[in-house]
Amino acid sequence: MSKNDWIEPLAYGVGGAVTNFIVDHILEKQFPALGITKQKLISGGSVSGASAATAYALDKNQGYYFAMGALGYTATSLTYQIFNQSKIKGASSVAMEKGAVADDILIVDGVEEPIATKGLFKLVDWKEEPAFDLESTGKFNRRNTPIKRVVLHHGGYDPYSLANIFKGGREASTHFGIGNDKNGDVIVAQYMDPKHQAWHAGYFNKGSIGIDFAFIPTVENRDRYGWPVVDVPSNRFKSIPQVLEVPDEILDATVQFLKELHRVLGLEMRVNRDIEALANSYEDLENSELGDATVIGHHNVSNNRFDVFYVWDRLLERTDPQPNV
Repeated sequence: MSKNDWIEPLAYGVGGAVTNFIVDHILEKQFPALGITKQKLISGGSVSGASAATAYALDKNQGYYFAMGALGYTATSLTYQIFNQSKIKGASSVAMEKGAVADDILIVDGVEEPIATKGLFKLVDWKEEPAFDLESTGKFNRRNTPIKRVVLHHGGYDPYSLANIFKGGREASTHFGIGNDKNGDVIVAQYMDPKHQAWHAGYFNKGSIGIDFAFIPTVENRDRYGWPVVDVPSNRFKSIPQVLEVPDEILDATVQFLKELHRVLGLEMRVNRDIEALANSYEDLENSELGDATVIGHHNVSNNRFDVFYVWDRLLERTDPQPNV
């Protein structure tokens, strides 16, 4: 085979793969709710089909080379995604804590996974409560990185208020909100499937799940919640000397939900022990001890955000004897 015999097919094949990548990227941005499989099949099918049709009409082999490049890209990227998704699935194969009874449902990758709430909370997903639906907003990206951690935040006055904020003009979203419902009971609101990459922590969205405490614990909201005022347990946020004391029942529910979420995702729960730890970039996070934790706060990845350092010591107390970083 001469040099020219393989250079031309290779060049046009690479062109087909690049073209498919561009179409795939456009579909990801414009139609994120399609899901990766449909996006890949549509992009691969459209590019390869158009290329083959052009080759047939013009009797030019270059079009077939383009088609093969597009199909090769589709097959490779789908295989990679399926391999990565397998790392975050398999909830049913992970045993529950001894004595725990499944009494609620968590949706992961479109599958209803049984979880044990121990009576500490009720999980309400967007299918049960349309007010919690952030799936239809399209405010997320396709997840290409396996889930490695949870980032805790706070926002909104309650789970309904938080959903309305994300449904508004703000380009932000999260997966879950923990707070009180209209009857005062603790609920975990599931706003979207973790298979989507929500917009909750900037560069740190990659490989993470966003969970918000659905309340604002600043002192000016004491009348709204009726919670006591306590001193801030950190020297890093001197401009916020006091916050409201989050009720035990919310923290107990949070820890139980985190344990079940980790079990479903097949992750070992490791809560960051250093309240003052701060990563300035995703690379900084991955290459530090903080990157080994599976539960971190927004304050650990943003110097300007104080959520949720004010409960960190109490979370650590409740996660022992779970392995912690």
